[in-house]
Amino acid sequence: MRQLLASHLDVVLAVVSGGADVGLASRAWGARAGLVFHPLARESYGLLLKARDLGEPPVVRLCEVAQGPAYRSEVGAIPGYDTDGAGDIRYDG
Repeated sequence: MRQLLASHLDVVLAVVSGGADVGLASRAWGARAGLVFHPLARESYGLLLKARDLGEPPVVRLCEVAQGPAYRSEVGAIPGYDTDGAGDIRYDG
Protein backbone atom coordinates (compact mmCIF):
# COMPACT_ATOMS: atom_id res chain seq x y z
CA MET A 1 0.00 0.00 0.00
CA ARG A 2 1.31 3.46 -0.86
CA GLN A 3 1.50 5.87 2.04
CA LEU A 4 2.23 9.60 1.88
CA LEU A 5 4.55 10.78 4.64
CA ALA A 6 5.33 14.36 5.58
CA SER A 7 9.12 14.33 5.55
CA HIS A 8 12.29 12.42 4.72
CA LEU A 9 12.64 11.67 8.43
CA ASP A 10 9.17 10.10 8.49
CA VAL A 11 10.08 7.92 5.50
CA VAL A 12 13.31 6.73 7.14
CA LEU A 13 11.53 5.98 10.40
CA ALA A 14 8.84 4.00 8.56
CA VAL A 15 11.49 1.85 6.84
CA VAL A 16 13.55 1.36 10.01
CA SER A 17 10.49 0.40 12.06
CA GLY A 18 9.25 -2.06 9.44
CA GLY A 19 6.21 0.04 8.57
CA ALA A 20 7.50 0.26 4.99
CA ASP A 21 9.77 -1.92 2.88
CA VAL A 22 11.07 0.98 0.79
CA GLY A 23 10.72 4.74 0.65
CA LEU A 24 11.83 7.85 -1.19
CA ALA A 25 14.17 10.09 0.81
CA SER A 26 17.51 11.81 0.47
CA ARG A 27 20.81 9.95 0.76
CA ALA A 28 21.65 12.04 3.84
CA TRP A 29 18.57 10.84 5.75
CA GLY A 30 19.09 7.23 4.70
CA ALA A 31 22.74 7.34 5.77
CA ARG A 32 21.77 8.60 9.23
CA ALA A 33 19.82 5.40 9.76
CA GLY A 34 22.33 3.13 8.04
CA LEU A 35 19.93 2.28 5.22
CA VAL A 36 20.97 1.21 1.73
CA PHE A 37 20.44 3.98 -0.79
CA HIS A 38 19.84 3.65 -4.52
CA PRO A 39 19.67 7.02 -6.34
CA LEU A 40 16.75 7.55 -8.70
CA ALA A 41 17.66 11.09 -9.81
CA ARG A 42 19.92 14.06 -9.13
CA GLU A 43 18.65 17.57 -8.51
CA SER A 44 20.43 20.87 -8.60
CA TYR A 45 19.30 23.81 -6.50
CA GLY A 46 20.08 27.48 -6.81
CA LEU A 47 19.29 30.84 -5.27
CA LEU A 48 17.37 33.08 -7.64
CA LEU A 49 17.52 36.85 -7.41
CA LYS A 50 17.39 39.91 -9.59
CA ALA A 51 20.65 41.03 -11.20
CA ARG A 52 20.30 44.48 -9.61
CA ASP A 53 20.65 42.84 -6.17
CA LEU A 54 23.99 41.12 -6.89
CA GLY A 55 25.98 43.96 -5.31
CA GLU A 56 23.96 44.01 -2.08
CA PRO A 57 26.22 43.19 0.90
CA PRO A 58 24.11 40.24 2.15
CA VAL A 59 24.15 38.65 -1.32
CA VAL A 60 27.90 39.19 -1.72
CA ARG A 61 28.51 37.67 1.72
CA LEU A 62 26.30 34.68 0.96
CA CYS A 63 28.28 33.98 -2.22
CA GLU A 64 31.59 34.38 -0.35
CA VAL A 65 30.52 31.90 2.32
CA ALA A 66 29.24 29.38 -0.25
CA GLN A 67 32.55 29.62 -2.15
CA GLY A 68 34.64 29.20 1.01
CA PRO A 69 36.44 26.05 2.10
CA ALA A 70 34.65 25.80 5.47
CA TYR A 71 31.19 25.73 3.88
CA ARG A 72 32.26 23.34 1.13
CA SER A 73 33.87 21.01 3.66
CA GLU A 74 30.87 20.95 6.00
CA VAL A 75 28.22 20.54 3.31
CA GLY A 76 30.37 18.20 1.23
CA ALA A 77 30.59 15.86 4.23
CA ILE A 78 26.83 15.27 4.13
CA PRO A 79 26.12 12.09 2.14
CA GLY A 80 24.72 12.92 -1.30
CA TYR A 81 25.60 16.62 -1.28
CA ASP A 82 27.97 18.13 -3.83
CA THR A 83 29.28 21.68 -3.42
CA ASP A 84 30.77 22.06 -6.90
CA GLY A 85 29.70 25.46 -8.15
CA ALA A 86 28.36 26.63 -4.79
CA GLY A 87 28.37 30.42 -4.70
CA ASP A 88 28.89 30.74 -8.45
CA ILE A 89 26.99 33.50 -10.20
CA ARG A 90 25.18 32.37 -13.34
CA TYR A 91 22.94 34.36 -15.61
CA ASP A 92 19.85 32.80 -17.12
CA GLY A 93 18.35 34.36 -20.16
